[in-house]
Amino acid sequence: MKSFDRITAVFIVLMAVFFLTVNAVLLKQNRSVVLLYRVEANRIEQELLNGRQVSADDYADITEIFEYDGSDDFYSSENEYLIREINSKLYRIEYTDKPQKSSGILIAVDIVLGVFTLIMAAAFIYIRQRILKPFNELSSLPEQLSKKNLVLPLKEHKSRFFGRFIWGLDMLRQELERSRQKELEYAKNEKTFLLSLSHDIKTPLSAIKLYSKALSKGYIPLPKNSSPQPKV
Repeated sequence: MKSFDRITAVFIVLMAVFFLTVNAVLLKQNRSVVLLYRVEANRIEQELLNGRQVSADDYADITEIFEYDGSDDFYSSENEYLIREINSKLYRIEYTDKPQKSSGILIAVDIVLGVFTLIMAAAFIYIRQRILKPFNELSSLPEQLSKKNLVLPLKEHKSRFFGRFIWGLDMLRQELERSRQKELEYAKNEKTFLLSLSHDIKTPLSAIKLYSKALSKGYIPLPKNSSPQPKV
């Protein structure tokens, strides 16, 4: 039982380490991926250098493109942005670098790992409660039977794995108890027989002994045709 609990604890620790490792690897990949907004900013720069008109709607990670107009608010924005000098003009290119697809993969992996861990934990709990725990309770029964602790009946168990086994052990216990009672009864009858036989033998022996002492002391006259016996 304790060994199984240790195995369960090791499994939980390993799953936690694996979970953290996978998350760390995916997060590291997210950070090390080539940032698309930089690629798109370079494309915007090339388009402007070639004298073409650009629009933020044509790019997935670019939100806004502003040309410097001398305003002090040019350098203040709530969004992430780049400042590029193109054709002697300053441009503020705002972007978003949220790796939505990678985050979705990370969430999906976390969900799969979480579900797998819950299933395995449920399996471990089921095995512990339905198989190992009843078996651990039954492991002492053969020893108890060998010590002839047969009075108490075995408790019924609803486990489908050990119900028939417990029923068989209880039948064995009852049979051993009956055999023990028969042995006790035989031993009692034998003792009673020996006591009765001993009493039956002692009674005539005692009578013979007393009669011989009475004859030796002359308390009882000898028959006429018998020779006198020496005194003891």
